[in-house]
Amino acid sequence: MRWNKSSQGSFANSAPAGAASSITSAPAGSACGIQLTAADRVWIIVLISGFLGLMVDGMDFMFLASSLPKLTKDLRLSDLQAGSLGSYSLLGMAIGGARLNFAPSVLPMPQAVAV
Repeated sequence: MRWNKSSQGSFANSAPAGAASSITSAPAGSACGIQLTAADRVWIIVLISGFLGLMVDGMDFMFLASSLPKLTKDLRLSDLQAGSLGSYSLLGMAIGGARLNFAPSVLPMPQAVAV
């Protein structure tokens, strides 16, 4: 679907002459009268999945930050020990990422994703 700016300053649908306009006659189930192709739906799913993945990726540090005061009190950790928990977590993620960086180039894709 293409959108062109008309001479009156508003945007108009540039559908071919015999085609139905997706603005005026929206099929049932289309959002705001815009018809999405299968490729558009795939990219929307990828975008939403990426957003959710990034959101969940940071939850481990959120849990650590919210539970650290209770852990410090219960385990009688010093400030240095409590602070090092977060540092060791980041260091572990960095080492794991560096070690598994080769996986997609060496292993078949399903096994690389499983690793």
